[in-house]
Amino acid sequence: MNYHIVLGTAGWGVRLLVNLAVAASIGGMVPILAYFLAAAWSLRDGGSVAVPSILLALAITFHLEAGFLLPSLAYLYLSAWTRGQRGQVGLAIAGSLFVVGGTFVFFHVAGLPIGDLWTNSHALGHGGHFRQMLATPSVSYYVQIARLSLLLVPAWIVVPFLLLSRRISWDPINVHLALASIVMTVFVLCWKPQLGIDNDWNLYAMAAVPISLLAWRNVFNAIGDRRIPWPVVALIALFSAHSYSWVIANHFL
Repeated sequence: MNYHIVLGTAGWGVRLLVNLAVAASIGGMVPILAYFLAAAWSLRDGGSVAVPSILLALAITFHLEAGFLLPSLAYLYLSAWTRGQRGQVGLAIAGSLFVVGGTFVFFHVAGLPIGDLWTNSHALGHGGHFRQMLATPSVSYYVQIARLSLLLVPAWIVVPFLLLSRRISWDPINVHLALASIVMTVFVLCWKPQLGIDNDWNLYAMAAVPISLLAWRNVFNAIGDRRIPWPVVALIALFSAHSYSWVIANHFL
C-alpha cells in the first residue's frame, strides 16, 4: 500500500472520528476505527484475528449497533481458519465473549439486571417486537434517507462509479469492507429512527465508516503512485466541507 493510500485512509478516518465523536461518543468510535485497521492487518499480513474481534466486542459494549458488523467479523474468522490459524479463531471468540459477558455482569451487579435487556432494549425490540423497530417503506422516507446519507457519507456516490468502471479489486480487504458496508446499508434502509430521521441521524453514522473506507481506499488504489489528480482533491475538499459544515451546524446551532 503506497503512502497516498495510507494518508488518504488515515485522513478520512480522522474526519470520520470527528464527525462521529460529535454524533455519538468518541469512546465508541475509537474501537470501530481500530477494528477496521486491525482487520486490514489481519487480512493482509496474517495478523491475529483476536485483535479485531476483541476491538469489535469493545465497540458493542459501547453501542449494540456495532453488532451489525458481526457478519464482517465472521468473514475474518473464516479467512483466519482457512489460513490455518484455528487456535487464533478460538482465542478471538473466547476473548470477545469475555469482554461482552464481563460487561453484562458488571451492569447486572451495578443495578441493571441482565433480564431487563430483553424487555427494555430497543435493539432487541422491547421483548421481541422487531416489526415495530422497522421502517415503513415509502418514497418520501427513502428520499430523506438519501439526503441524510449525502450529509453523513457523501463518498457513497463514488462507489457505484468504482463498481461500473471495475476499479474495485476484490482482494480480502475490499471483500471485508464491502460486506460491512452492505450490512450497514441494510440497517440504514430498514431500521426506524425513533426520534425521526434528522434528529436521530447519529443512529446511521456508524455506516459511514466502512462505506467511506471502501470508497477512498479504491480511489487511492486506482491513482497508485501518481500525483493525486486535482478533481480528487476537489472532491475530498467538497465532501469534507459539506459534512463538517452540517455536523457543526447540527451540533452547535
